[in-house]
Amino acid sequence: MAELHLSKSGLPGLAIQIGRKPFLIGRDVGCDLCLPENIISRQHACIEWGEQGHQLKNLSKHGTLVDSLPIDKIVLTGKKIYQKEYYHHTGYPSGLKEINLDTL
Repeated sequence: MAELHLSKSGLPGLAIQIGRKPFLIGRDVGCDLCLPENIISRQHACIEWGEQGHQLKNLSKHGTLVDSLPIDKIVLTGKKIYQKEYYHHTGYPSGLKEINLDTL
């Protein structure tokens, strides 16, 4: 079973077990990981189990960027979850924000 590590500057971290059931990320309270930010779609992304292991799948019509590239689906293997960066834009000048997957 894989773990998703959540942390925010100055706060203790949290580890969430991710199995083979889809793990939904978004701002909707029904998501497995609720991020109450207007820039996040209600159902923004999903971590799913696939043939190659866990995969991050975009669900947002505005897209999901990993390493500055738009993705539809990306396989998370090895330490990639610590190396990949998630980008979103707030819609304001200089509004490009960056978060590592391990800090979501």
